[in-house]
Amino acid sequence: MRYFTYIVLLFVVLGSVACGGAQNPMSTFDREVDQFHAHMRWGRWSMAALSLDESIRADFEGEFDERGEDFNVTEFEVEGTSWTDSSNCTVTVWMQWYQLPNTRVEEATWEEDWAYDDDDRRWVVMERRKID
Repeated sequence: MRYFTYIVLLFVVLGSVACGGAQNPMSTFDREVDQFHAHMRWGRWSMAALSLDESIRADFEGEFDERGEDFNVTEFEVEGTSWTDSSNCTVTVWMQWYQLPNTRVEEATWEEDWAYDDDDRRWVVMERRKID
């Protein structure tokens, strides 16, 4: 009986590793997009920056360092996605914010180009641009 238990445990562990290694990129997309925007919503700029391609990361961090602690995102909403293929997508995001001491709420829409990085097995923002 003990031998049988070890064999079953071995198959469970191997099955878990195999399933984790063959993860479909599409299965993590929504979670990673939401996580990026949640970091922005709560002012965790350095955490949000980890979702950006290295080529745009420094500019992003510099922008929010300049804005300082008085910059607050109040709300964001993913308005749509447009898929080029299974590993490239443009996400349209609406966002509201204010910058103290001004309490007027601003809003704008951005397009973000996301791509799946096969080496790191994660989605990365390749470019962000304000569209209005």
